[in-house]
Amino acid sequence: MKNSYQSYPNLNVDGENRTLEEIYIAPLGHLMVRFFDETNKTTHTYNLGLWEDVLFPIMENKMDVFIIDNIKKIRNTEKIF
Repeated sequence: MKNSYQSYPNLNVDGENRTLEEIYIAPLGHLMVRFFDETNKTTHTYNLGLWEDVLFPIMENKMDVFIIDNIKKIRNTEKIF
């Protein structure tokens, strides 16, 4: 299912031109990136690590301190209010 926000950019991955097909969080919490190789019609999926380890440092730099504190509380299963 294609969404309007997907642009499908072409990137050079492992020396090959590939189309970025999907970025998603797998059920066990890993950030996954799937590429499509048009030359041999295959897909390649890369595991970038746990989404918290990859995205949380970026989120901390971009988001308000109040939001970050609440996310940390949720991660530690504490009450927010």
